[in-house]
Formats: sequence, C-alpha cells, structure tokens
Amino acid sequence: MAKHSGPGRKSGKQRKPRSVGKPRISRPGTRDHSSPKAGQIRGKVGANVSGQEAIVREIEAPSTSGQHVIAEDRDGQSWRVECLGEPVEVGARISFMPLGSRDGGRASMLRLLDAKRDRWVCTLLRVHGSIRLTPFGGVIAPELILTERDAKQAPDGARVVVTPSERRLEQRGRGAAKSHARGPSRKVAVRVVKILGQPFLPDADHAALVWKHRLPTTFSRRARLEVDAIEERLTAKDFEDRLDLRHLPFITIDPVSARDHDDAVFAEHHSSPALRLVRESSHEGAAASVPSASLWHCRLWVAIADVSHFVSATGWIDAEARRRGNSFYFPDRSIPMLPERLSSDLCSLRAGVDRLVLVAELRMDADGVVLAALFHEAVIRSRVGLSYEEAASWLEENAGSEKVRAKDESSADAVGDSGGEAEWGKSLLCLSEIAEALSRTRYGNGALALELPEVEIEVDAEGMPRDARLRARNPAHLLIEEAMLVANRAVAKALDVSGRPTIHRSHPPPSPQKWSALAVLLEQLGIEVAGDLDQPGVLANVLEQVEGEPSEERIHLAVLRSMSQARYEVESKGHFALRFEHYVHFTSPIRRYADLEVHRALKDLIRGQESSRNDSETHRTQLSRLAIWLSGRERVATEVEREAEALACCALMNGREGESFEASVTGVTEFGLFIRLDSPAVSGLIPVSSLPGFWIYDPDTESVVGEESGRRIGQADRVRIELAEVDANRARLQFRLVGK
Repeated sequence: MAKHSGPGRKSGKQRKPRSVGKPRISRPGTRDHSSPKAGQIRGKVGANVSGQEAIVREIEAPSTSGQHVIAEDRDGQSWRVECLGEPVEVGARISFMPLGSRDGGRASMLRLLDAKRDRWVCTLLRVHGSIRLTPFGGVIAPELILTERDAKQAPDGARVVVTPSERRLEQRGRGAAKSHARGPSRKVAVRVVKILGQPFLPDADHAALVWKHRLPTTFSRRARLEVDAIEERLTAKDFEDRLDLRHLPFITIDPVSARDHDDAVFAEHHSSPALRLVRESSHEGAAASVPSASLWHCRLWVAIADVSHFVSATGWIDAEARRRGNSFYFPDRSIPMLPERLSSDLCSLRAGVDRLVLVAELRMDADGVVLAALFHEAVIRSRVGLSYEEAASWLEENAGSEKVRAKDESSADAVGDSGGEAEWGKSLLCLSEIAEALSRTRYGNGALALELPEVEIEVDAEGMPRDARLRARNPAHLLIEEAMLVANRAVAKALDVSGRPTIHRSHPPPSPQKWSALAVLLEQLGIEVAGDLDQPGVLANVLEQVEGEPSEERIHLAVLRSMSQARYEVESKGHFALRFEHYVHFTSPIRRYADLEVHRALKDLIRGQESSRNDSETHRTQLSRLAIWLSGRERVATEVEREAEALACCALMNGREGESFEASVTGVTEFGLFIRLDSPAVSGLIPVSSLPGFWIYDPDTESVVGEESGRRIGQADRVRIELAEVDANRARLQFRLVGK
C-alpha cells in the first residue's frame, strides 16, 4: 500500500465518477441538462512561476532604475511592475510576480500575455463571397474586415500578414480599455501587406510562431556594431592569466545538427604526469586542501565557452541576450540568444581552433565522489567533435579495449601533440567509467530517473517534416549529462560556500496535496511503496519497480505531473528531483542567460575579487528580479518549442484524413482521450463527444467507461483510430475511434 504522511492525505473514499460525452436526448431538439458539462477545470491563480495577471494602465518614464508600468489586477489593485526590457503598451495584459507583500504593490513582470498589435498573422478563407480572417494560434483580435481590393490576390487558405488600413470601422461600445475580457470588441478594416504562404510551409509556420509569441529575430544596430568590433582572432592579451590546456585532448559530443558547442570534456586516470603542473595553480574556490595523489582515482575536466569574455555585463549584446533570456529551437532552425558570430563561431568550441573557456577541474574517487574542485580561466583546443551516435558507436566498439588503454604515455603527454583517436579514446573510456559511477551514486541518493518519450522531428533540406519518431537515447547521452550535472553542482557549491550571490536552479518538492494524489494512484495500481513518498529514495524505488512494465509511462507521467516546476531563484534551495543541495546552470552560456550570469560570479571567485557589482543588497535585488524574468522566458521557450513541434506533426499528417493508425492512450480527461500514434509518433485528441454512446469519466482510475457497452478505456490502452481533422491554426490533430 502506498503511504504518505502529513497534511493533504486523502481518505479511502473515492471521488464520484462524472458523466461526460454526448448529452442524453429526452425528445427531439432538447437536451437533458441534468448531465454535467464536460470540459473545463478551473483553478486558482497563485504566486507561482505562472504569475498573476493584470492590465497595464500607465507607463512611467524610463529611469536609471529601469522601466516600470502601473498595472491593475483582477481585484482592482494597482501594482508598480518592473518590465525588465520587455516593451509594453497601455492596455497590454501581462503576467507578473509580486515582490514582497501584497500591500507593497511592487512586482516584476514575467511575460507579456496579450497586447495591442499593429499587425496580425491570419489564415485567409473565402466563404460565401466574403473573406474570413482567422488569427493564428488562437490570438485574440478585433473583428478584422478585409475586402478583395485589399487582399492583394492572396490565395485561399494562405497565411497572410495584415495591418490596419486607412479606413477605420466603428467601435462597439465603451469601456473596452478597462475590461479584463479576453478580446477587443471592435471592428478593424485591414489590408494584406505580406503573403506568407500556405500553412505547413516551414517559413510561413515559423513567421506565424514568431508573431504569436513576439520573438525577437534581429539584433539592434548597437549590438551588431558591438559584435563587429570584436577581433577576428584571439590575441596575446586574450590569453593573459589563463591556464594553457591546449595539450589536453578535449572533445565535444553534441546532437548531429548542433552548431553552438558550449561544452567540451576530458577525463583521465591518475597516472598522467603532465597534469601535475596544474596543481601548482592557486585559485580562490579550490578546496582548502588538495587530497594527496594516492586519494583521488580520476579527474574530469569540464570546459565551458567563456561567453562573458566577449559579452560585457553593461553592453548592448548583453541587453539583447537578457531580453531574450534563452535561445529558441525549432525543428529546422533556431533563434539564438547571442549573435551568430558569437554563438556559432567565436564562442563555439569547434575542433582544431583555440577557444577561451571556464574550466571545472574535478578530482574524484572511484565512486564518483568529488574530493576537490578547482576552477580556471583557460584556453583549450578541442581535438574532435562527435555526435552522440558516433560517440556511442565508438564506445561499443572499444569498450574494454586494451589497445586504446595501452597507448604510449609519452606521446599522450607531449604538449602540442595533435593527438588522434587513441589519445581522445582513452579519455572517452575514462569518462564512461566516471559517468557510470556518478549515475550510480546519484540514484543511490534517491535521484529520480524520469524517462518520458520525447518526439524528434526529421526534416528534409527545405525544412519540411519527413518523420516524427521517439528520440532514442544511447550511452553517450549519459556521459555528457552526468559530466554537466556534476560541474553544475560543483560550481554551485563553490559559490554558495564563498557567500557569493548568483542565480540558482531551484526545484521544490511536491505539495502535500500532490503527494497524496500520487499515493492514491499508486495504491489503486497495486504498486508497493516501502515508506512515505516524501522520504529520500522511496519514489526512486517506485520508478525502478515499474521499469519495463506496461504502466511505466503512466507512472512516470503521473510523477512528473506531481512535481513542482523548477525555476530560477537567488536563494540556494536545492533541487528535489536531482537530490542536490546546491545547483546552478553553468554549462550552456551560449543559449541560456542564467548560465552567463553564473559565469560572471565564478570569474569573480576565481580572481579573488569582490563582486563586480559591489553593493551586495542591491545586487541581490537585481538578481532576484532577473531570476523571475528568466523563469518566465523559459516558459515562453517551452511553449514555442512545443507549438513548433505540434505544427510540424500537423504538417506531417496533412492530407491523411481518413487514414487509420494504431495508437496508445497517453492521457484521459473529461473532454477526451489523448493518444500517440505508433508511427509517425504524433499525438492528438479523441474528443469524448465523438465517442459512440454515453460515457462516464472516472477521475480516480483516469479512464472513461461506456454506459451501455461497459467498455473501459484508460491510460496505456491500445486503440485503433482514424485521423478526423488537422487544425492548421491551433496546431492540433483530432482523431476518432474505429472498430470495436
């Protein structure tokens, strides 16, 4: 029996199943209104990372303390909200996070939800002699009126960009600016200014997503000039006070399509004499006493691109990067956080070229326990860039190979030796050994191994989707994941011990209510739980117990849904899922601004300097606001990437309406069944209203039961379905059951 102590524990009484589906017909033309209505579940808006909502009423003049607006929430309370670089206008709907008590009225903006637009991306359809414009992605817009004269001969069904024409139509009422209603209540005459193309063309879909989420696609002139001023080649001044590690055979391991290589790794057993010179280096942040040579078993070097060398905290490039928060990734392209000259060239750790890095040097015992951590500003020259597939294939062919291990030590130790497969191969084998030890120790401490299917979109040379399949993981992924985790943890601990403020990656434990709901589900599924779920290792044992079982994906998904959302915070509150007391993001400064901020704090530590932004209280306040902003930008990136994937899946299925597929049920709600096809691995919805007959939704078993047939459909069940509709505007696939 699943146990859970503490508040929120549910009694043995189950919730009453709710009837959903088609309404019963009592007589022709009438509905039986006694049946509950399927569909919506409402919840309270709290002060979490999703934030509270408000309407912007006034914009203050910019000042040295930043840009602020006065906004009014749903309760009529006014807030002075810091915008952190996001442009807003009067009437915009924003999400914000209160700073301090509610009475203080101060807040920091999370994201722009909806605002006045001067252009709209719509699908153009001609219906009964008139033109209908449907804004992309469910964006709320005025009623847009387009005549054939202003349509610029746009083909039927195309995505178009429209702007207000000189001819304005009447407004439908007063007080619209004060309303919290979701949409404007007026008509606007518009004209077509650009024809993007038919839905599911890569450029048309990309432009629509950029418009919906207001993503910046160009850099300011000042930022471009700042990039252009950077020297083409590294100079002797760039190398000053840096540790020269170019003799070490670092390698990069990335996805095959990667262009920005943030990280490189090198691992060795204790026997290499060439590295003893590094022990002479003294840096603040190293362990107070370095263990003797006989104590540490292996050494891992994690080198991360030194973006902060090129991006000043007070420069225009930094302002652009901070506003974006992170890079945005699409199946066929990306919108980088940094200008391409930095992200794909000067900062990218490409093979065979000198690159500036920050390095974590981690000395470990045979169990992967870090005995000493030192940090360096350094220069490296990566030997080779491998894809995950290439690294995994090499490891499979050479695991335990004495030929690689027995390579002549003298050639490996020669500074400047270009090296080869035998040289970096030894490092890769050692890294594999380290990763296994780190993983074993981490999971032994109760870390959660959540394995959920991820869809990978394969595109052709023009960016058109060709297939959608579940992403395959191999041993090389484990190598890099464990190396990055241990480096992030080591940097966090060093900064925390030194008392230097920075942006942490925090993951709080689930709420008591979430624990209770998960315990009830496990009990219903007959899964034995040895102890209370909130105790270290108990939930990890549950995940291990269901490995390979039919219910594995369902349990993993239920555990994920019970988790709180990870966020950025100044306070070091630990990471629940990883079971780390200290944790930051350090290893991806090319694509995440939080990592760049951590780099600056680490550099101050390495150099033994006080924080470069010295007023500690002011600095912590600025970091707190920045952490809120970056948490919000991360949510935007997640939404964008999820929607881009959904559009690609719709493009893949377009024109296949009426075809039948085998699928698995991945979720059950009051309004329908979520399913994933076997091939291609796209997901969609079977609306409960499309099911034959009348069905009852049982929230305790997460299933629906046919009232007449008695058939029960729940998570992980197999179904045969037929594609019913492809919605190009909402990026949704709708299916229906076929057969018995």
